[in-house]
Amino acid sequence: MYISTALQRGWPLAMLVQNIPKAIVASQAVENYGNTSAAMQEDVGLEHEEAVVDGHTDSGAPVVGHGASGTEVDDEGNGSEHEAQEQAYEGHGSQAEPQGQEDEGHGSQAEPQGQADEGERIPSIVQQMQNEEEEFAQAQESGEGSDEDEDYPIPAAWRERGFGNPVVHDAKQQEWEYRQNEVVQGARYASSKLLKEAVKLWSLSLKKEFKVVKSSPSVYDVCCVRDGCPWRVHAYKGILKTHWKVSIVTEHTCYNREVPKYNRNLIAAFVANEMAKQKVFEMRFGTYEDSYDNLPRMLATIAERNPKTYYDVMHFPNPEGGKYKGTILTAIGVDGNNQVLPVAFAFVENENTESWYRFLEHVKAQVVSSRSNVCLIIDRHAGILDAIEKLQHGSGACPPIWPDVHSRWCMRHLAANFHDHFKNKDLMDLFKRLCSQNQQRKFNAIWKLLDELTAKHQAANPSANSSGTTTKPFSQWIQDKPKVKWALLYDTNGRRYGIMTTNHAECYNMVMRSSRGLPLVGIVEFILYGCAKYFRERYMAISVDLSTPSVLFGKRIIKYMETKTDKAQTYNARLVGTRENRFEVSCSTESLVWILRTLSQPFIRREQLQQPGTKSFSDMGMAEEEPTPELLDLSIDSGHRSYLSAEQHKHLATFQCRPPKEFLELNNRWIDRLRGAGPLTFCRLVEGGPVGRHGRARPRMMIDNSLITALVDSWRPETHTFHLPCGEMAPTLQDVAYLLGLPIAGDAVGPRVVPASWRDGLEVRFAGVDRLDHLGPLDPHPNSRGPAKSWLLQFQATNLHPDADDDSVRRSLEAYLLWLFGFIMFKNGTSNSVDKVLIPYAQEIADASEDAVPLWSWGSAMLAATYRGLCDACIKDESNARFQGCALLLQLWSYERLAVGRPIVDHRAYEAQYYGEHDDDGPTMGTLWVCPRERIWANEQARRTYPNFVVKLDRLVAEDVIWEPYSTEFVASLAPYGLSSCYTSNEALWYTTASLVYDIYIKAHSPDRVMRQFGYAQNFPVARVIDRVSQQNHRLSRLGQPCSATWVHKVQPYVDAWGDAHEHVVHPVGPHTE
Repeated sequence: MYISTALQRGWPLAMLVQNIPKAIVASQAVENYGNTSAAMQEDVGLEHEEAVVDGHTDSGAPVVGHGASGTEVDDEGNGSEHEAQEQAYEGHGSQAEPQGQEDEGHGSQAEPQGQADEGERIPSIVQQMQNEEEEFAQAQESGEGSDEDEDYPIPAAWRERGFGNPVVHDAKQQEWEYRQNEVVQGARYASSKLLKEAVKLWSLSLKKEFKVVKSSPSVYDVCCVRDGCPWRVHAYKGILKTHWKVSIVTEHTCYNREVPKYNRNLIAAFVANEMAKQKVFEMRFGTYEDSYDNLPRMLATIAERNPKTYYDVMHFPNPEGGKYKGTILTAIGVDGNNQVLPVAFAFVENENTESWYRFLEHVKAQVVSSRSNVCLIIDRHAGILDAIEKLQHGSGACPPIWPDVHSRWCMRHLAANFHDHFKNKDLMDLFKRLCSQNQQRKFNAIWKLLDELTAKHQAANPSANSSGTTTKPFSQWIQDKPKVKWALLYDTNGRRYGIMTTNHAECYNMVMRSSRGLPLVGIVEFILYGCAKYFRERYMAISVDLSTPSVLFGKRIIKYMETKTDKAQTYNARLVGTRENRFEVSCSTESLVWILRTLSQPFIRREQLQQPGTKSFSDMGMAEEEPTPELLDLSIDSGHRSYLSAEQHKHLATFQCRPPKEFLELNNRWIDRLRGAGPLTFCRLVEGGPVGRHGRARPRMMIDNSLITALVDSWRPETHTFHLPCGEMAPTLQDVAYLLGLPIAGDAVGPRVVPASWRDGLEVRFAGVDRLDHLGPLDPHPNSRGPAKSWLLQFQATNLHPDADDDSVRRSLEAYLLWLFGFIMFKNGTSNSVDKVLIPYAQEIADASEDAVPLWSWGSAMLAATYRGLCDACIKDESNARFQGCALLLQLWSYERLAVGRPIVDHRAYEAQYYGEHDDDGPTMGTLWVCPRERIWANEQARRTYPNFVVKLDRLVAEDVIWEPYSTEFVASLAPYGLSSCYTSNEALWYTTASLVYDIYIKAHSPDRVMRQFGYAQNFPVARVIDRVSQQNHRLSRLGQPCSATWVHKVQPYVDAWGDAHEHVVHPVGPHTE
């Protein structure tokens, strides 16, 4: 059939998922199913809340204009019998509608034909989508909610992610369209007859009476019959308009003192018509209640007679009816010829994480099957976002079932969010142009223009947006939204095939409108016959192409290639290369250069067909060379500290990098385990050097906040380097080895799943620690996010009893490691607790036997944490911001290499007292700056002055930099007995380009950008950080993500890749020369 043939031919398929709210109120015509013209309108809840998935996998490719509701042409002149009776009953309180003829016909309009781009050109669909956005904005401004939310407050639990609450749903769906038993402001009706029937039905459902104030060919106005009640509905038909629009709706304030026995608007003809409708309706489809019993048998029959059709029914007995009115979930594919392809449907109680997960789970198993790299274009509803997350990475004990699924965001829905934030339609249209750009130059130009215009708009309209938050500039608003999700230019591997919106689903939504009021069996019948007719017509249309072996692609792709080929004919190619066959290609507006490696025969790259906007040079035998990517991200640049300070002249405060006030001594019974785990040399450095072993006074570790802050201002997250006038520089694994002596080899320090009872586990393990007698009982652990420092200090080495047992020594070591990790190596945003993810690492080291201590790559983990701290800090401007990461590493690195803020110390050689018995128990290059030697500051006035440090760094020249501080001669003069052996044990990993991992932080290591620091010549070009770690993984955060098990699946590929870090290294091309 069509799908299997399309897959064999390699025609691309994308998929869109869409929800269609189904208000089970039958007010639509049912002429598609019989000779009857209308159905009884009635609110019915779900008798049995069921989830049904009906997928067709053996049929052809989609388009269905069949079933779309037309526009009724009504004669306004004579009035209906119902109107006459109603006006007669109203007596003198109403005005008769004047005689006249009014043309409400739409004339000839384009009908939906199933084309994938109809959402941008069919007037009815375009008008519907614009109405949705306008009505949503009006509902937001007026505080209008659903009929359930108006009477009862929304519980707090309903507002959580994935619950499906309208508060978080940004689909901008038309409220009045799905609440057909209520007339709301902004509602549109095709004729005055439909408007009057809607007002009458709404009034009857409220058990209220109304009278007609005015009824003319252009105005319809009614009010409540009770004096003093402000209820009113006013509608009008605008000049040159073909529809009626409700402009005023006010609420009733009157109450019925008793059950009304009659209603002036409930005439006999109306009752007779409704009874007739109900009987005909039940004769054709049965009652709503019966449909739940008939549906399973109907689906079984369909599956039996249509092979490869799949369905599933979940039963939830609920005889009193469900809370929700029901929702239809649909999966609409798009084939290579840009035709829509309905593949699966589901009836669910509400749109939430569970319903979307089960639906997509069935789509994967029964429709997608083994096909890889399917892309879902979605509307960013919280439920579907969480469902895709669970499908990709699993949840808890459930493994991922669709790991290679990709998702992209609908441009129109994101633009609606943009409009909701900035309240400007022109800016929203400009943002849509930005999303659709496929050239970097135009993308950057529109981005810059949006920054300028939104800044002006914000200055002119400083009020908050509809959500109550302050309006942010464009770059700040968009920075948390990955470009790969919304920008065509950054669409990785062309996953979305140029499809920017879910308008394809809107096209099918228009087709489904006439069936929403039917029982479930009626909707299934409508889908079955509609799809069968559509697939049959599509198959007949393409059967000629399928039988022609020379036709490899659909008509749309062929037309696209012909257009590009014709354009390529206008180019002029001039050979300018010698060995490389370099050509200069000139066109009428630009001059570009491409490099061709081979001239064997003309060809077209397959990637060009799936990346819209790529130029084709098939007839000339040329392939386009990739353009040079932009180095800096404009969204980061506009919020960077350097930009705020230099361009906006904003006063920025320094970061707080407070080191711990206490200095913990090492216990001799810890040494073997610390040596096996790797951090012994670093522990000696933190302890204050070997001088501490001889009883000398130990100075407090000082961190220069001004120096650290000045360095942060020059950091760029896009390159993981400091951008200085003398070139790019950065701390690398070589600096970590020489300055700190931490191990680089070993397993990556990835995320761990920490149980919720971690606090109880700590207290149980440490309850039996044998401390000095005078210390008294242990203090209980405070209520903090991680192990508290005040609680951990109770178990420091000086508090242990001299005869403490081995378990007490292990627990004391565990407490020391948590203190070392949390307040020196991996400093977080708090000053009193450690990240609880570090508990398993400290516990495993403490509990291991001395000859089998696990070894982790603490050096790479510390560098990853420091990189993350720099990336976060460079865009912070809060006055009390804290620097996260290892500030000690940054300060020692700056002292070694930069002549800014560096103290003058005694450079005499390390004495023998700095060395222990083993090779790894010795000094490092950082010992020079940490040990208590006398210090003299080069400029006392400039020290701790943040602005002066910024000026000095801005004027830094190459002569002020020590590019190779670890030269053999200098190391030999400073450490005649050698340095700790840790710095040489992992020398091969200094040049690795494998990603660094600490917990969920994934950071690219780019020694190839700073090869001069190693004494080698700099290579060009150099890979960007985003080329090694995706932007989404680069910004992973635990904020708002309580499930820690998810991160294990996300980060595990990088953890495994670190094991092969030695295979991915930079190969120097030669020594550096001036």
